[in-house]
Amino acid sequence: MRKLFAALGLMMAAIVSLVSCQPKEIYSETRTMTITASSDLTKTTNDGLSTVWAEGDQLHVFYRDPSVATHASYVKAGVFTLSEGIGSKTGTFTGETSAKVNGTATWYAIYTGSGAAAPVTPAASVAEDGFIYLGRTNGITQPAYDDMARVSSSHCPMYGIAENVPANGTPSFTMKQLASVIEFDVVNKTGKSLIVSSLELKELTDVAGQYLLDITGSEPVLTPVEGKTITNPVVKITNPSELAANAVAKFYMPVKPFKHAPVAGMQVVVSGSVNGADGSKTISLNPVSEAQCTFAAGKIKKVTVNVTELDVETPADHTFIFNTSDGLGKLGIAVPDAGGSTTLNGETFTDSASGVSISFDKGSATTDCRIWCTTGGALDLRVYNKSSFTITAPSGHSVTKIVFEGGALAGLGGVTDGEWSGKASAIEFPISATVRINTIDVTIESGSSGPVVTDKLTVDPSSLSFEAAGGSENVIVTCNNSNWTVDSSVEWLTVQKASAFSGIIVTASANTEAARNATITLKHSNGTLTATVTVNQKAGEEGEKDILSLGAASISFGSTDTEAKKVNVTCNSADWAVDRTTVPNWLTIEEFREQGDNGPEYYITVKASVNNGSARSAEVTVNHPNGVLSRKLAVGQNAASTGTTKTYKRVTSASAFTSGEYIIVYIPESGDSFAMNGGLTTLDAASNGVKVTVSGDTITYKGDDVFFTYNSSEGSFKGSGGSYIAHTEARNNIANVTEYAEASCKMTVTFDGSNAVITAPTNYVLKYNSTSGQNRFRFYNSTSNQKAVQLFKKN
Repeated sequence: MRKLFAALGLMMAAIVSLVSCQPKEIYSETRTMTITASSDLTKTTNDGLSTVWAEGDQLHVFYRDPSVATHASYVKAGVFTLSEGIGSKTGTFTGETSAKVNGTATWYAIYTGSGAAAPVTPAASVAEDGFIYLGRTNGITQPAYDDMARVSSSHCPMYGIAENVPANGTPSFTMKQLASVIEFDVVNKTGKSLIVSSLELKELTDVAGQYLLDITGSEPVLTPVEGKTITNPVVKITNPSELAANAVAKFYMPVKPFKHAPVAGMQVVVSGSVNGADGSKTISLNPVSEAQCTFAAGKIKKVTVNVTELDVETPADHTFIFNTSDGLGKLGIAVPDAGGSTTLNGETFTDSASGVSISFDKGSATTDCRIWCTTGGALDLRVYNKSSFTITAPSGHSVTKIVFEGGALAGLGGVTDGEWSGKASAIEFPISATVRINTIDVTIESGSSGPVVTDKLTVDPSSLSFEAAGGSENVIVTCNNSNWTVDSSVEWLTVQKASAFSGIIVTASANTEAARNATITLKHSNGTLTATVTVNQKAGEEGEKDILSLGAASISFGSTDTEAKKVNVTCNSADWAVDRTTVPNWLTIEEFREQGDNGPEYYITVKASVNNGSARSAEVTVNHPNGVLSRKLAVGQNAASTGTTKTYKRVTSASAFTSGEYIIVYIPESGDSFAMNGGLTTLDAASNGVKVTVSGDTITYKGDDVFFTYNSSEGSFKGSGGSYIAHTEARNNIANVTEYAEASCKMTVTFDGSNAVITAPTNYVLKYNSTSGQNRFRFYNSTSNQKAVQLFKKN
């Protein structure tokens, strides 16, 4: 492959300059054009592709002079070939041009790589046979996993436009990629030896193949060449290697930029072998956001493909028949005449249906291995002392049982009562005395290295019911390994792995309100199998009559945080109300009663004004119309920021993670980023995040209300408000701890790319959750689907 594209690549820029010549009214003579390419170093990591020029690379150059009537479309000026700068990001292209330029002109260049087809003249009104490739009709080939270098520019063309260039001017091109690249990260979740030889993208039309290019508009338009696009583009590995458990193989597929509907998902076909058995699997990928479904030009989009199994077709068992003409004919063995024989020495015979084979070795025997036909016409297989034969299973499979039937079997080595059993891909049978065999029954099993294990995960019972008083129940878990995990994000339930049996212990707290339900999810270590337990609890005495609850017990604001926060209200009457006497003048609270798809929806919004003084708090009351029930909402706001403006830098490695001042941040693909509010005296509050602005790897923040001080000798994070990040029990929360204790405050911090994994001694992980308009940082079970956080250190 001729081009090197780095996975952490940069968009390519090229500058084209004309060798100076005397200006004329019209350039009609042939002249030389020099084209220089240099890298644009302003792009961020993983933002695109970076080209290194190779000898023979070509730029096709076109121009259009609007003052010339015949130049309504582009005219080809020439093809320029790399002559200097080979193997670098800067190269000189030389060629001949006969451009006839009068007034200002628009120039266009396209880079297709060495050996690629010449591009069509870039105008919709010109019909030519030239085309460009986006991907290949016969598939992309990588010699090994993770080899980004094999995504060549002949699959990923570039283009550039220079507008309003005067007759004697020098066109300057900024090259842009036409292709998008999908990086498929194939993860071995089989628990077995996996080799992946190819990956195919299913049922997406017009995303790879040959295209005509129209550049007359503001954006390039790619028109597929009829019959030359690919429905199922594929990436093939010429030298695939074995993937260990949870190892990742990267496949790079250049395609035409496209958007895919989230609800439809995508499908890929992964082909290869598991434990040596060939197979394939169609895997559905179901992105849930527009960002995950957008494959943009010049970008590399990572798509994770978890492979839990391959569909392996186990060959049918086979019987070799040596005592009939039909049986010999199926093996391609000539039937001997009466009183004669057919020699088998050194021959191998394979059954085409099952793939099972048998081969013969005369060894030092004095008589040939052969098919013998008696004078009466009876047939059998005869193998003699000091010779042998071998039975071999098809590739990726094992022989587990062989049964022999014949007139004399005592000389068969390794056989008891005419039967061999075990597990092997090939079995040799030495002969110690003449053996006469009529038939051999061979039993085949999938996989050649150890037994094939079927993943399993079930629960019993699958539903639990609790009285209002609460209690505990056991659930038996049946799994083929012990590495299953359990996740429950419900505050009124505690779920623990049992130590005395394989299962979980589910404990429900007392219920004083309405009947409630929840779902507990268990996950297999293969990442795919799940099992659920539904939990129902009866209403308490108060709940049987009237209902009133708030979606949060407390919320907090930064000193300048004036954005409204939403708190859900659950009530059996629409006449609930906020007690306005409990609302201070620095808070604005509005009540909302709306009709949703599943019934009435009630909530309040709370908005704080800018705080220019000390920290303040309030306790707002919401009342039920029965005059008895009420719920309180604690509201806090940080003191005015008096500190200096600070700069924090992203930390992504253990070597850079040392003692110091940090902010803990959640950064979405789009929308607002939030920092955990270290200034709170009680960290476990709804909306315990403060909005921050992230610029590249930097956050600039004024004030002392959000940071945490990390002590590496303790492994602790202490907030600016005096509380430690701590966790003490198997439930989703943050413990309220103001004195350091190793059992609750000593965190383990590792890094997964740009994300920080902050794990408590309880094995719960600090994550971010967004529910019902709130933003909340909390400890969650390590397998939960909450969002990862990142660390930024004071610079």
